[in-house]
Amino acid sequence: TVHAYGKKVLADSFGMNGKDKLIAASGNDMSIAQEAMAAGKSLALVQTGHIAEPGTAVFVASNESRRNGDDIARQVIGSGAQVIMAGGERFLLPEGTEGRHGAGERKDDLNLIQEAEASGYQVVYTRDELMALDLSGVDKLLGVFAHDHTFNDQSRELNLSEGKPTYLDHAPTLAEMTRAALEIVSRDEDGFLAVIEEEGTDNIANNMNASGTLEALSRADA
Repeated sequence: TVHAYGKKVLADSFGMNGKDKLIAASGNDMSIAQEAMAAGKSLALVQTGHIAEPGTAVFVASNESRRNGDDIARQVIGSGAQVIMAGGERFLLPEGTEGRHGAGERKDDLNLIQEAEASGYQVVYTRDELMALDLSGVDKLLGVFAHDHTFNDQSRELNLSEGKPTYLDHAPTLAEMTRAALEIVSRDEDGFLAVIEEEGTDNIANNMNASGTLEALSRADA
């Protein structure tokens, strides 16, 4: 929230100051991303975690709790960002609806992927699908690359015992997502803002996985 609004707020605030409406450092209630879009600039949100992660979502969404993933995801999809790439398919599909990566978990029957397609987004689900795109003909892109995160944020020992990689093989890397996003938004003559987050440097480290954290840092560096 501090990054998005340029103003110190209470801990755990999500686009608000605690549970109160936030007046940003600029004197209005818009984040820097919303100000950019209002000025005619393109916006890209690129995230290796799920779509409701604060590091990108808070630039276009506000909520009393970061745990309200369904509502935050709805705001992200409806934000007007030209490029949105993340995991978190579970926040985009109704409960019981089978997606490309697993079953949806929304309680409100909204199918946000269908809404995104109706709004002009081209949707891709894997690295191969992203790499196959002719981006010169894509104006709005939604990448949905995992049921939750694009990595397994648990200890190295647990990943090894369960036969899981640190990062999902079918998902693009942060660098690959970023290159695709920049190819689209850099065409805007009025300029663009790109918010890019390698969530693995946070979550994997939180689970005491040193080798996974180093891999995440390397991906962020790339």
